[in-house]
Amino acid sequence: MIKLRKERDNSDLRKTIVYSTASGILASIYTNLGGGTFLVKYVLELGAKPFHLGLMTSIVQLSQVFQALGVFVLQIFKSRKKSVMWIIGLSRTAPFLFGMLPFLLPKPAALFVALFILAITTATQASAANIWTGWIADMIPLKIRGRFFSMRNRYLMLAGMIVGYIFSTFYDLFDPNGGAIAERIKAWLGNPSFLAPENRFYALAIIFFVAGLVNILWLFVIKHQPDSPPLNNKHPFFRTLKEPLRDSNFRRLALYSIWWMFAVGIASPFWAPFMMRTLRMSLLEIQVYGTVSAITSFFTLRFWGHFIDRFGNKTAMRLAIIFGGINPLVWLFATPRNYWMLFVEAASSGFMWAGANIVAQNFVLAIAPEEKKQVYSGVFAAISGLAMTTSAFLSGVFLPKPMNFFGYHLYPEQVLFLITGLARWSAQIPLSWVYEARALPLGVALYKVTRGPKRLRWLNIIMYRVFKNSIENHINGSGNSQEHTQ
Repeated sequence: MIKLRKERDNSDLRKTIVYSTASGILASIYTNLGGGTFLVKYVLELGAKPFHLGLMTSIVQLSQVFQALGVFVLQIFKSRKKSVMWIIGLSRTAPFLFGMLPFLLPKPAALFVALFILAITTATQASAANIWTGWIADMIPLKIRGRFFSMRNRYLMLAGMIVGYIFSTFYDLFDPNGGAIAERIKAWLGNPSFLAPENRFYALAIIFFVAGLVNILWLFVIKHQPDSPPLNNKHPFFRTLKEPLRDSNFRRLALYSIWWMFAVGIASPFWAPFMMRTLRMSLLEIQVYGTVSAITSFFTLRFWGHFIDRFGNKTAMRLAIIFGGINPLVWLFATPRNYWMLFVEAASSGFMWAGANIVAQNFVLAIAPEEKKQVYSGVFAAISGLAMTTSAFLSGVFLPKPMNFFGYHLYPEQVLFLITGLARWSAQIPLSWVYEARALPLGVALYKVTRGPKRLRWLNIIMYRVFKNSIENHINGSGNSQEHTQ
């Protein structure tokens, strides 16, 4: 009987890995086409101002507050699979509506309705995202979860990158700032009249329509993923939500996340618009930037997965925060005539976000009691989303004036890039208060990582000299017991 149970469990694990990865690939394609750069371009074409950009980012982040509703939704559906399929399947019909709005309403009204639809659909999807987190946490053991997310994210990035290239090039054919490659393609096609700039909304409608079709395919894939029955929760809904807040370590983790997400949200509405409007980059050039970032993430996810499984989420996030503060500062030197350094920054950004995204998925699961993973995850996402919502909205309302910084003229968006970089670095402070049993001091972890390969011997020597005290304390046996003071 025990042997049969183990074989069944292993079979469910293999199916979960295969089907969750396949459905994730389709979800990544949907997100790239129904959101991201194309959605930003869409609202800009509808006449969005900085206020609208800040509001749009706030809507997306505020939706994370509704992750906590996942616990309540499960009391209705009784099945994680059915909950995810119905909620996400219906809410992802939004791109069909986005595509039709410009042909049915004046631009200001279409923009208002589009933001309203975005608010409704992202909120409903968030509640299902929390259910999916509890579902996948039950199916994937903790000891391999970091590597699972790193493997899965690599495939998701690759799929999103390929699709992004295809449809960015397609849209650039209609864009007057589409770039040299789009102009060559149009010349090869004989400059047909249907590629005129006034047909840009038709191009966006086609892209959104494809996103909707991908969502239908996603439904057929996700239904094959093995279900995990939710734990029987007999407590009232609001009492259940309060349980994580009684955990002092969760409160410390929540404080860190509020700090970090507030810092990240400061400039979040303006990265893509700054590329499009100020730097006048084509969608294909923006896609190249994303590709450099995605390729770097793709090849470093394996490193992050092993790093997290070996040294802990807290240690990994310390390293990510260092790069997270450096990356925005590179944008201070970008101008419409000189933005090549952004493609270098994209590599650093890809490395950082590869680790930060895994930590965001895995950290709360690592400190949560086994039977309370879903509610911990939902409350954590709600708190984090609210923090980023606040800073993103304030940035859109109070966009700073241009300023000079050490001889460089900074556009208003670049002032925000400077502020977010400094604010990100400060997140090391609350992170130091979070306890994770397996975490090591960052210096010790870097010393261990660089100790093996001969090609990194020089770096290992530097690590030892810089972090000598922490390394020797760890070797002498005092490092682990004092991990939470690092």
